[in-house]
Amino acid sequence: MKNIKISIIIPCLNEEHFLPSLFSSIKNLTTNNISYEVIMIDNGSTDRSVEIAREHNATFFIEPEANISALRNVGARHARGEIFAFLDADCLPLPEWLDEAAKYKEQNDVGAFGSIPLCPSNGTWVEKAWMGISPKGVHDVGFICTANMFIQKNVFEQVNGFDENLTTGEDYDICQRIIKAGYKIISDKKVAVIHLRYPKTLFERFKKEIWYGEEMLNILKIKPFYRPFWASLIFGCSFIVILSCLFLRSFGLFFKLGLFLFFLIPFLSATLKVVQSKKYKYYLHLILLYFVYLAGRFSSILIFCRSVLWNKD
Repeated sequence: MKNIKISIIIPCLNEEHFLPSLFSSIKNLTTNNISYEVIMIDNGSTDRSVEIAREHNATFFIEPEANISALRNVGARHARGEIFAFLDADCLPLPEWLDEAAKYKEQNDVGAFGSIPLCPSNGTWVEKAWMGISPKGVHDVGFICTANMFIQKNVFEQVNGFDENLTTGEDYDICQRIIKAGYKIISDKKVAVIHLRYPKTLFERFKKEIWYGEEMLNILKIKPFYRPFWASLIFGCSFIVILSCLFLRSFGLFFKLGLFLFFLIPFLSATLKVVQSKKYKYYLHLILLYFVYLAGRFSSILIFCRSVLWNKD
């Protein structure tokens, strides 16, 4: 097999706590017939992030005004690899990360690949339940997150990179455009990284889902039947119905329907995940996490509606 060049592209903002471990993990990668470069795009850090990148001989660019999509695009514009590896600064690639990724170079029908990041061994039950539900092996999927996403250079250029109008959800957006262009997206658990800064508590998970929820209205433009949006909307509306019925002391059909939907969606979501992954250990934990997930996403919808009403005033 010929030598393959891979560009590792890392956006960064005040990541001095994680960068030494990240660069150490990259240094320890096995690289059979692979050469790689490390490009860090700094968003105006005020800590030692840039100094650490310099100490580890990484190429770096400073873009203080860019959003996350633009940071990744800057890295791609300067990259010389045949494959772009988008990696978050708080992730640690496992030693075989690049070797496992290189096997996709000759698979011309695969536009992007990667996997859901793994939980650290000392992770909380929230991390283990949420991050441990992805199935093992290799699967066609509709989405890979940019914490661990590889994209063929020619495919990245064909779809014009990340949409710089998006401040979140840019990974889902580019995946949909890659699929629309006729390519597959593959989840491969051997292309693995460990995520060190995933939400560790229910409250952190809730706040994260509010932030993630900002992407949903943008995604609706390209995928009107985006399930997380409609599930969150039905869940939130059913909760409002329950509260209204309790206030009015009306316990008829609407109250029963509200209760049914309020509990059905988290239970159904958790069940589908564990059946798909064949991992049942954290089933009850996952049900609770889906209540938090849906509450966070619905809160994001409410925040958006409030901002629209305020702007009208």
